[in-house]
Amino acid sequence: TVIDDGYTLTLAPFLNSLPLNVLEAKWQQEKTAYYPDAQLAFYKDEKQYVCFDASLNPGKISHYHAGKNAFSYFCEHQPIFIDSGCCSYDDPRFLDYKCADSHSSLLVDGIGDGVFNGIYYCPDYSSPLCEGWQNNEISSTIKSSVAEWKNISWNRTLKVHETGLELRDEVENISGAERKFTFIFNLHPDLYSKIIENDKVLLKNDMCSVFVSFKSSREIEIIKTPGKCFIDSQHQQNFQLHVKIKASINFCLETKINFEI
Repeated sequence: TVIDDGYTLTLAPFLNSLPLNVLEAKWQQEKTAYYPDAQLAFYKDEKQYVCFDASLNPGKISHYHAGKNAFSYFCEHQPIFIDSGCCSYDDPRFLDYKCADSHSSLLVDGIGDGVFNGIYYCPDYSSPLCEGWQNNEISSTIKSSVAEWKNISWNRTLKVHETGLELRDEVENISGAERKFTFIFNLHPDLYSKIIENDKVLLKNDMCSVFVSFKSSREIEIIKTPGKCFIDSQHQQNFQLHVKIKASINFCLETKINFEI
């Protein structure tokens, strides 16, 4: 865990000091939680945990990271799709983790929704619009001031069901030009992953198997590529799934994520 993008530390002693009723009270009442000021959303049941990041940039010079509309997903208490984590701010690789390509987000022509000039100055970024959970479903729309995102709008809807997730990514492209869209799915380093068909992927760990399928009216290409993450206070290499689509018009990508125990 990182506090204010500063130094890494473990929160275990802090969490262990909290009264049990504080840790359990919220989740006993509801499966979902949404914090409107932060625009962060969470879901938790006996088998699944989801975090959805539609957070806002508090200022051009801040601890903001790019890569919004990203999600993290745990199944049977095991991480499947992850946030990259973040190292200490004086680590030479600190900036890597603030960029969109370290998160399960979207790149347009290879560029994420926020760009940095130095470590903290982010002159161009996105401002997601999110209204919270509705029946285990949440949606957020992004427009960005980044040049490559001009005339591009991206809405991601995430829906949780008993055996997994459904994502619906709707892209509006009114630029009049063909653009290259890359949807990133950031995997935990302990996962086995295999592309089994042109539109299907198998993910496995010791606890479960996860089947991921993609559907779009546009031609899709799935690539497995090395990524980076910071886990247990050290840099680690993971893999990412990149789902690539070229389009000069509006399109939709539907993703189904289902687990088997």
